[in-house]
Amino acid sequence: MVKFKIDVYSHGVRIQVHYPNEREAILKYCERLAIFETVWIPKLKRRVKKTKAVFATATHDRKEFGFLKAEFTKVEEYLRGLGYTSSDFQYTYHEPIEGAPIEIALQKGVGPRNEEQELAMAFMKEGKAINRVLNLPTGFGKAQPLSSQVLTPHGWVKMGDLSVGDPISGPDGSEGVVVGVYPQGVRPVYCITLEDGRQSTADAEHLWYTMENGLTGEVLTTATLKDRVENGREQYLPIHVPDSDYLEMSRVTDVQYVGADEVQCIEVSHPSHLYVTDDFIVTHNTACGLMTTAHYKVRTAFVMASGHFKTWIDSTKWVLDIDHAKDICVIQGREHLVNLVKLSLAGQNEYKLIFISIATIRAFLKDYLTEGYTIEGVTPYELFPTLGVGMRIVDESHENIHALVTATTFTHVRRAIYLSATLVSEDEKINNQYLKIFPMEDRFKDVSQNEHAQCVSVTYRLEHPDKVKCTGTKGYSHVAYEQWLMANRTAETRYYEFIESLAEQAFVSDYQDEQKLLIFCATTEMCERLASRLSKLYPQFKTSAYTAAYAPEVLYANDIIVSTPTSAGTGKDIPNLRACISTVAIGSVQRNLQMLGRLRPIKKYPHIAPVYYWLTCLDIQQHREYDVRKREQFSGKCASIGDMPTNVVV
Repeated sequence: MVKFKIDVYSHGVRIQVHYPNEREAILKYCERLAIFETVWIPKLKRRVKKTKAVFATATHDRKEFGFLKAEFTKVEEYLRGLGYTSSDFQYTYHEPIEGAPIEIALQKGVGPRNEEQELAMAFMKEGKAINRVLNLPTGFGKAQPLSSQVLTPHGWVKMGDLSVGDPISGPDGSEGVVVGVYPQGVRPVYCITLEDGRQSTADAEHLWYTMENGLTGEVLTTATLKDRVENGREQYLPIHVPDSDYLEMSRVTDVQYVGADEVQCIEVSHPSHLYVTDDFIVTHNTACGLMTTAHYKVRTAFVMASGHFKTWIDSTKWVLDIDHAKDICVIQGREHLVNLVKLSLAGQNEYKLIFISIATIRAFLKDYLTEGYTIEGVTPYELFPTLGVGMRIVDESHENIHALVTATTFTHVRRAIYLSATLVSEDEKINNQYLKIFPMEDRFKDVSQNEHAQCVSVTYRLEHPDKVKCTGTKGYSHVAYEQWLMANRTAETRYYEFIESLAEQAFVSDYQDEQKLLIFCATTEMCERLASRLSKLYPQFKTSAYTAAYAPEVLYANDIIVSTPTSAGTGKDIPNLRACISTVAIGSVQRNLQMLGRLRPIKKYPHIAPVYYWLTCLDIQQHREYDVRKREQFSGKCASIGDMPTNVVV
C-alpha cells in the first residue's frame, strides 16, 4: 500500500499523506526544521520561547507537505529509519520546461565591464546549471588614468576629479550622472591612436565598443584590441560628434604601452552605459545583471519586492533591446496574477519579461496552503510552467530566508538565479538553509574584501548599568538602548561627548580636503540630535543627518553624515570616506559586513587607510558578545583588528 505520494520538482518536493501515523511522522521531522525566538509576554510578565519559522510547508489539513529538494534526502532517510520501505513510496518526477523562447538581445555596446564580470557571466551560462547565485563585488571596473578627459555638460573634466553624482555626457548628447567611482591603483596603461590622430589612454582591461572592418560590433578589452591591430585586423571605435546624437567610426591605427599610471573606473547612469573620453572617443561601462536573460532567450520571471521594480525596469532599458511597452508585464496582486494565468492558458501570453512582487507570490502560496486555492486549477507548483517561464531571477534573496525557502519549495523552473548580499547568518539553522538553497558549487566566488580598511573596537562603561533599558520583544534592542539614553539627559550628553571625542581623533584633528566621516546610529531621532550637536561643534564642516526622509544628494554633499544602517549601511559609495563610527550594537553578519563595506580605498589619499570603529559597552552582555562576533566576521576581510580601551563612563 502506498503511504507517501511524492512529487519531485526542480527545486522542491511535495509529499502527500492520507493516514494519521504517516502524518505524525512527517510532522515530527518538521520539528527539526524549526527556529525559535524568545519574546516578552506582558500579560505573563515573562519571556516565552515560541516558534519563529519552520523551513517546510504544510496545508491546513496536514495532508500535503513541502520540502526543499536538498532536504528531501534527509526526509527519506528519516522515514526509512522508522521502518518504511520502498513499497510505501510512490514517486512522480516532473521535468521543468525550457521556457517559451523569446527574441531578446543586448543593447549595442553592452557587455561585462571587467574580468570579474566576465568570469561571472561564464559561471552563469554553464549549460547544466539549475541554480546560480551571483554576488558581484562593487569597485571592480575598467579603468582609465586619472588624467584622462571625460566629457560633461559643462566641458571636459579629468577622470580623477569625478565624483558620484557628477553630471556626465552620453554619446547621444543626453545627460547622465556618475553612479560609481572605483579607484584601481597603479596599472599598466596603453595609448589608443585613431587614423585621424585622436588618442585616448586606458588600462589593459578597459572595455571598448568596437567594429570589425566597420561592420560587426562587439566589446573588446584594450589588450585584445592591441592584439588584433598588431595582427592586421581592422578595428573601429565610435566617435561622438559634438552637439549631436550622431556617432561616426574611426579606425584604430596603433595601441602602445606608455607606462604605469594611477587609474580608476567610473559607472554611469546613461542608458547605454557609455561615456565620452579624450578626443570624443566613446568608452564602455556597464553591469551584467540582465545579460543572462539575453543569453538564454527564454521568458523570464523576476521576483522581488515591488519597490525594486522601477530600478530593474529602468535597467532593462539600458541593457536589453526590447519593446518595453509590449514585452514587459508587471504583476502586483491577485487580480494581475489571475489575469496572466488566464492569458497563458488561452495561449495568448506573449510577454518576454514578467516582474512579480514577492508579496503576490506569498499571498498565492498562503491561500493555497490554508484554503487549497488555485488559479483556474493551477497550483503554485504549476505556476511558472503555465506562464511559460524558463528562468526565475530573485533579487535581494537573502532578506527573508523563511519566505525564500517557502517560495523555492514551490518553484518549478529550468533555471533560477539569485542575486544576493552576504549569504551568512549568525544563526546556524539559517546558514544550513542557505547551503540547501545556495550550495557552494552554485555560488559565484566573491573575491572582494576590505583589506584596505582597519577595524577598531572602542570600549566604554556605564555609570549605572543596573538602570539601563535595552530589551525589546526579541531580546537586546539597540533602539531601546538609544531611547533609554535620550530619556536620561546626563547619560545622553556623556554619550554624545564620547562620540564627539572619537570623531575628533578619527577625523577632525587630521582632516584633509574632501575627506568624510560617517556615523551610524540606530534611530532617526538620535541621528538628528547628534548631527545637530556636531554641526554646532564643528561649524567648519558641512554636517547632516541622512535617513529615509532625505534626498540622496545629502549623503554626498556633507562632510559629516549621521545615518542609520538601513539608510547608509548598504549600496552607498561615499567618495573619500576617511572613517566610519558605528555606535550600533548588532549581531547580524550581513549588516555588519555591509557597514564595513562602506569604506573604500580613499581615492584622493591612497596612502591613508580608512578606519572602521565600533562601540562596545562592557557593562552590557550583548555588546560583549557582538564584539566577539564582529571580530570573527571581519577576520580576513580587513587589514587589521585592534582595540581602543577608554576610561569613558556614560
